[in-house]
Amino acid sequence: KIVLTAAMFIRLVGDDNRETKVQLPSLSTISDVKQFIGEQLIVPEEHCASLHLQKIALTDNSDEEVTDLFDTGLDATQHIVLSDHLQSGDTIFVSNVSTFSDPNVWKAHQEWTELMAIKGNINHSVLMAFIELLTRVCENIVGDPHNEKYRHLNYKKVTAKIQPVPHAMAIFKCIGFIKKSEKDFHFVAMHTLQPLRWILQNIYVTFPELRPKDTKFLSQFASFDTAEQKFNIELEREQKQKQKQLLEKKRYFQALTPNAETMIKPSVGTKLAQAFHVVLE
Repeated sequence: KIVLTAAMFIRLVGDDNRETKVQLPSLSTISDVKQFIGEQLIVPEEHCASLHLQKIALTDNSDEEVTDLFDTGLDATQHIVLSDHLQSGDTIFVSNVSTFSDPNVWKAHQEWTELMAIKGNINHSVLMAFIELLTRVCENIVGDPHNEKYRHLNYKKVTAKIQPVPHAMAIFKCIGFIKKSEKDFHFVAMHTLQPLRWILQNIYVTFPELRPKDTKFLSQFASFDTAEQKFNIELEREQKQKQKQLLEKKRYFQALTPNAETMIKPSVGTKLAQAFHVVLE
């Protein structure tokens, strides 16, 4: 008999030092665990199954012991009791997260998350001026990454525009811009466009009015559903909202006390049919 334990609080650490704390359920599949960990560490969905998970545990001598979290022979789609492999407070080390996710994506994620947490305290016009500038810059580079015109900005003008917005300059640096001079803010991260695409996706989800209507451009985002014209995270939110509404309706009707006066009495035909069935039985 399987006895389910309470959800566990686990520390996640990547090989590039990205770190966060999460809550894992007591029962799940290895596949779902990897998918969830990938989402938390900003790993593209298509690479989550390839994540290598290890458990870091303290020995009696207070030394760290690193072992593979799951046996290679386990079926990734079979439900397992996670408490057989982990306990609350353990650390999961993802040894190959940087293989699939640019470290700057994680840094951009942190800066963006902190900015969104305080956006209500920032003048809306000032914030949107920065967001629109960031959107335009990212779209230009993603659309034509080798165009030198898009890879060079006027540092002085950019600074003047974004200075009132906390985390704004840090976000520009995370996506690949460095200061060459007062007039040259240069995009140098040509080896990857992941941070720019990640920022754009979050802008499009948070500020849908800035989303382009060009389906071809949006199709380069792996998490964008071209048929639904929405990102997966939006579809998941809609599904959760529908489930919540259905559950609320179910609870509402279950809580109702039947009112005999409003109940429709059975017709003569229904009574005859019931009587006929009784005779047959």
